[in-house]
Amino acid sequence: MLADLYISLHASGAEYRPSKMDFRFSTQHDPAAIAGFGIHKGEPWAYGYSAIEVPSSVPLGHKIDHLCSTAAPLISGMRAAGADDIYVKLIFVCESGLDFPIESAELKALSELGCLVSVSCEAAEEENGRANRVAGEVSLPGPHTTRRTGPYRAVPKGRE
Repeated sequence: MLADLYISLHASGAEYRPSKMDFRFSTQHDPAAIAGFGIHKGEPWAYGYSAIEVPSSVPLGHKIDHLCSTAAPLISGMRAAGADDIYVKLIFVCESGLDFPIESAELKALSELGCLVSVSCEAAEEENGRANRVAGEVSLPGPHTTRRTGPYRAVPKGRE
């Protein structure tokens, strides 16, 4: 049974400047902006990045539609602003089993975005009557760490 869904769209590129977009992203930075977190804290970012995260307040059955309707009109602008890696990340959180339903209309909407879709499934753990994620955050490497070799495979740079 599906307990929750974390869904987001990510865009990045060496020349990508999300600040040129007339949209308030969940997270964003331009190339050369000073990193405020992570192993590069205090150093300039080598790439631009933005993310659109679907808020937890959106009902479970509407999260894919919410992301697709928000992102679809922005993708061409992201590419024009320099994004060369755009992908959707879906993390299904399941209470029992690892099956999760996706409606054909949702699959169509995701495919019409024209970008890679990364799907993972995690087990949920009940705590105080509420499902919580067991595993940590899943991240899909961006162009700064990988080279895409096909629609489903990313190879770390240096291991080519």
